[in-house]
Amino acid sequence: MTGRRHASTGRRYASGFNLVELMIAMVLGLLLSLGLVTLFSATNTTSRVQDALARIQENGRYAVTRIDSDLRMMNGQFRSNSSPMNWRPTSNGPVYRSAAPIVNTTAALVFPDLTVAAPAGWPADTVYPLSSRFFAQGYECGSGDCDPAVPPAPFLPSAGSAAGERVTGADVLTLRYQRGTGWGYRVVDPSVVPPQLELTTVTGDDPLNFQSGDLALLSDCSGSMIVQVDAGGTILTPTNLIEADQFKPSPGTGACDPRVFNFSRDFVSVTYWLRLDADPAVDGRVIPALMRNQNGEVQELVQGVERLDFLYGIQSTDGAMAYLTADEVDSLGDNATCFPPANRFEYVLGTGYLEPGCLWRTVRSVEVHALFNTVNDLNTMAVADTAYRYSIDGTTEPTPPGDTMPVSQLPSGRMLRKEFISLLSVRNGNQ
Repeated sequence: MTGRRHASTGRRYASGFNLVELMIAMVLGLLLSLGLVTLFSATNTTSRVQDALARIQENGRYAVTRIDSDLRMMNGQFRSNSSPMNWRPTSNGPVYRSAAPIVNTTAALVFPDLTVAAPAGWPADTVYPLSSRFFAQGYECGSGDCDPAVPPAPFLPSAGSAAGERVTGADVLTLRYQRGTGWGYRVVDPSVVPPQLELTTVTGDDPLNFQSGDLALLSDCSGSMIVQVDAGGTILTPTNLIEADQFKPSPGTGACDPRVFNFSRDFVSVTYWLRLDADPAVDGRVIPALMRNQNGEVQELVQGVERLDFLYGIQSTDGAMAYLTADEVDSLGDNATCFPPANRFEYVLGTGYLEPGCLWRTVRSVEVHALFNTVNDLNTMAVADTAYRYSIDGTTEPTPPGDTMPVSQLPSGRMLRKEFISLLSVRNGNQ
């Protein structure tokens, strides 16, 4: 039996997207991709701005904290900041005469930025006081030179716009203070002139660090004195004294707790200033950075500090306070505004003696102003968003910078900026 095949009556058609559907799908895909790219770009921009703001905040916090810690110690000494003798009552509270360590050594008294000698007119071959006027020195810097002039290189580089140079218009501040615990002592044999000292230590004292030739600062209830010593174990032998009979240390017993400090190693000089660093990512670009020089050792603290200004709270003879710039502090002092110096100055040079820069003895507070930026440009940011305000300039409203920054004349770039302000009371004079 033969079967018959019947042709299928149904037709099969090719299925798929037509051209219109494909075009619609492509447009939707492009729109979706564009949305994702836009979202990613916006997220990336927001992230960069947030990182930049966080960087400004952290740099500012650390820098101000570091400066504050030094300012709190400015002129810090062991029981020798001010003298209770000849204090003056005023309507603004008591004003105390400043104290001064007595220098009893022929060795040079050298700091990183200056060498101190006996005051002009002081009798030769006699001990002399080290005025607290030398424990703080500021420099007001503008678009030209600083006033007073800053110490020359190698202590500080000249101002300019190249890497390694100091930022034009940024103030400079040098301060000094005694650090460390010091050590107790006893006089080995009071009948010997000059007497030797035996150092004593207790739990919590710093390790002994004297070497022969170091300067020692002895401090007791009657005052303090700087002498050069030879060190042998725990024994200090005074040497190169100006007046051997003037070295009369406290016996080292009783409630006074006399202490001796290593003046050569533990009396620190700290200087703050701004330096330009070369940008490793962009040829020819420079980045301003905050520098700290301690006893000649330079350390970079943070980058992105464009401006640095200091104002000094000065207490006059009537107890009133006024905030002055460094050039004003340096030049405006006279017998009407400066409280009398340590007693020995007047005993030797007379009551009319006027110490140059005497207002530096009366610094009671320091106001710090610093302008921080984001270090790197945020090129996608609108110009209006770069507006900032720096109170030292006297502006009241945030304003975008021009092509160059005022005072420093550095390229402004496309960065966020923020001012940090700190007001610190210091240990200079009144306790």
